[in-house]
Amino acid sequence: MSYASYRDKQFDYAICNVTLQMLMYPELLLAGMKRIAKHQIISFPNFAYLSNRFDLLCQGRMPQPMLYKYSWFNTGHIHQLSFRDFKEFCRKQGLEIVKTKHLGRLGKLADIFWPNLFSRVAVCLCREK
Repeated sequence: MSYASYRDKQFDYAICNVTLQMLMYPELLLAGMKRIAKHQIISFPNFAYLSNRFDLLCQGRMPQPMLYKYSWFNTGHIHQLSFRDFKEFCRKQGLEIVKTKHLGRLGKLADIFWPNLFSRVAVCLCREK
């Protein structure tokens, strides 16, 4: 993907919808998004979600709901990240998380308490620091 044809900050928003975990080099995508847009909206599945932990603990296998009915070997997921991982990644990439919305049955709990445990999918509004 080439961002060369876009001017710096040409857009108000750049969106990466549930694909960050499927990219070989997500830092390159975020660098491009940061360059062409004032804000970045990034969503991703939180692999540290409570039911995933139980599946892994009780069954000893990668949780199927997070793999969307694929198996570990044929899914597009090459990076299994948690919300906490993403926060650290943003810090290292010079991004500030302005606002976050957590999705899933326990999303309301995640907005208040322990998002890394209760969030199934995180949607983050970010901007360059």
